[in-house]
Amino acid sequence: MPLSRLGYNADRIATIAEAMFDDGEPHVSTKPSDDRWSSKEILGHLVDSATVNLRRFLMAQCQEKLVFETYDHERWVHIQHYNDSDWEELVTLWASLNMHLCHVVTMISDEQLDKPRAEHNLGEICYRDFPEGTPATLSYLIEDYFAHLEHHMRQIMGDLPD
Repeated sequence: MPLSRLGYNADRIATIAEAMFDDGEPHVSTKPSDDRWSSKEILGHLVDSATVNLRRFLMAQCQEKLVFETYDHERWVHIQHYNDSDWEELVTLWASLNMHLCHVVTMISDEQLDKPRAEHNLGEICYRDFPEGTPATLSYLIEDYFAHLEHHMRQIMGDLPD
């Protein structure tokens, strides 16, 4: 898949990670309110999302359907205590996982990316809405992953570096 159309590749991930290293520890640990995540918690959520979606991208190439387990993202963030994590370690983990995801995605064949799958649960697992009764593709799932990542990166950083 041409990641350039998504705006993400390993170099882009590295550029974003470098910019995140500049954020100070007190700033990234601050929660805007009791019911909202800090930047650390958002980034931890993105680490979880990367691990879950890496598995999905791999499994999608080994099965005919795009049906995957959901996960309790709120609880995962809570039980991993991301707000108590070291910021640089968290950024490094996020960057490494996403660089690997970029590599994996570029290796997926066009046939796998574009194969319509009638059986799926993208309406449950995707960040963006997916119309019911429509065949799904792995390409859509991957694009959705990067749209989700972009959304949360903007929450952390505002404008993203080029």
